[in-house]
Amino acid sequence: MKTPRTLWLKLRSLGQRREVKRDIDEELHFHLEQRTAENLAAGMAPEEAAREARKRFGNMQSVREECRSARGASFGETLIQDIRFGLRMLRKNLGFTFIAVVTLALGVGVSTAIYSVINTVLLNPLPGPEPDRLIHIGERLSDGPKKRLFGGVTPPALAALSAHQNEYADFAWYRFLELERKTADSLDDVSGVAVSPNFFTVWSVHPMLGRTFAPDEAAPVNASGTPERDTVIVLSHSLWQSLFGGDPGVIGKTVELSGHRFSIIGVMPPYFQFPNGGDTKFWLPAEPVHLPAGWPASPDTQVLARLKPGATPQQAQGRLDVLAQQLEADAVPDQTFGVEWNPRMRLGFWMEPLRSEFRDEDLQKTLFGLLGAIGCFLLIACANIASLTMARTEQRQQELAMRAALGAGQARLVRQVLTESLLLAGLAGLIGLCLTPWGLKLLVSLIPETLPRLRAIHIDGHALGFALLVCVVTGLAFGLAPAWLSGWHRPGFRAGTGLAFGLAPAWLSGWH
Repeated sequence: MKTPRTLWLKLRSLGQRREVKRDIDEELHFHLEQRTAENLAAGMAPEEAAREARKRFGNMQSVREECRSARGASFGETLIQDIRFGLRMLRKNLGFTFIAVVTLALGVGVSTAIYSVINTVLLNPLPGPEPDRLIHIGERLSDGPKKRLFGGVTPPALAALSAHQNEYADFAWYRFLELERKTADSLDDVSGVAVSPNFFTVWSVHPMLGRTFAPDEAAPVNASGTPERDTVIVLSHSLWQSLFGGDPGVIGKTVELSGHRFSIIGVMPPYFQFPNGGDTKFWLPAEPVHLPAGWPASPDTQVLARLKPGATPQQAQGRLDVLAQQLEADAVPDQTFGVEWNPRMRLGFWMEPLRSEFRDEDLQKTLFGLLGAIGCFLLIACANIASLTMARTEQRQQELAMRAALGAGQARLVRQVLTESLLLAGLAGLIGLCLTPWGLKLLVSLIPETLPRLRAIHIDGHALGFALLVCVVTGLAFGLAPAWLSGWHRPGFRAGTGLAFGLAPAWLSGWH
């Protein structure tokens, strides 16, 4: 059994082959001189002493090879030999190599593209530091047994939460709004978002052009959420394309919406589509809504927060419950959700990880279904390639027997066949990665327009690791059977396998 030290020596030998060989030769030469000196001390003549020392020491080359093997010095050399020989064998059988590489490259490329979309859109959709600590806060209202959950919070609740935002590492809010844009013959509604000035800093996402908001640029808004004065605006990539044709000099220009002129200070990347997917066309810095007396409060402001390091969701929920009790004591009739207040009503807050906002059950089923289908395709491809490889290995039995007769052990033969399979899978993986960008473009069209996106779908370290895993697994999957078959010529191996094949029919004969 190989110990970790032995494995470490073999891996280290890949970069220290010459040094290890020189050390072994110097050590063997030292021992040979010591024995010669002992023989001289015993009264032998110099030539006889040297001959006797060599005789007792044994075959110097055999001892040298044994020492190199024990120290791992031969591992790197034999590995390079296996790789070179494997490349020659693949070049010798170009037809087989072409079919196997193309088949596996399609599987690796498509599976890596699907995994990249799943990882970016579903598994890790949130950019920025500590995305798992981001939460979404909303209000709930209970009237006896009846409970109602709201997606956002009312202006009084937002004011209370803002007063306690020091309990969070980040705190931001947004609310949807629609403004009118006058064209030559009509008025078009443009959907956007009014946000707190620090909205973009939560995500650590930078605009493609220009900058984001400064704290003093927030504009007051009326009870319906419409800005009351001109201010700055950040455009989405799609609105920038449609209104300005992708003009890189758009910064500083103005756009007129609902009677106000907004100065353009930034354009976001095409992948940033939060919070309403492709329907989000712009972002405006705004102040919280201040309701006039008698105006019913509506829970239409969405609150995002990042928990401080060390804070648990349970602790955060407990603080929200205390804050809800204070709000409940100050509740104003006819100003909470537009309903008449009664003593049985109870205010409260709910919170959930922001990651849940990016779930789409249909998209999840589609992507995982595609990944499963590609997995089945790879299994079938591995089975077919394994059959072809086993046929090639059968034809190479004479070669394998010759190598065994020259001293190659069974482990060396198995390693050679596995090396060829892994080289084939590695070559397919490289070509598959080149095909992945085309697969990504096709898969992005499956993402619903309304699904919010914050990150670019690209091949990152996770996707590369997944591709490497697929290559190794597929290489082993279609390489183990030929590697097992490569030891068929060994007498003990043949006898044991023959006994297994003989006992199986005998056991099956009594199945009925």
